[in-house]
Amino acid sequence: MKYQDKVCKLNESFMKYTDCIRFYYGRTDGWCPIRLGNEMKKRLGEGLVKIDDANCEHAFVISNNEIMARKVLDWILQ
Repeated sequence: MKYQDKVCKLNESFMKYTDCIRFYYGRTDGWCPIRLGNEMKKRLGEGLVKIDDANCEHAFVISNNEIMARKVLDWILQ
């Protein structure tokens, strides 16, 4: 088993920063199963957790940087 195959208990210390963080989960990201994104979305809501709708790669800075830049700008302006 590789370290990325095992997800440990969620460390909830981030909860005090929910006014300034967002979570973005890829649909086909081998590093983070989509089920975890869906669980976080149920827990924190649509405003804090987004599931990829643009088919971005895990390494989005390589080929999807403009798409992600627009998304981040939208979050900042909200």
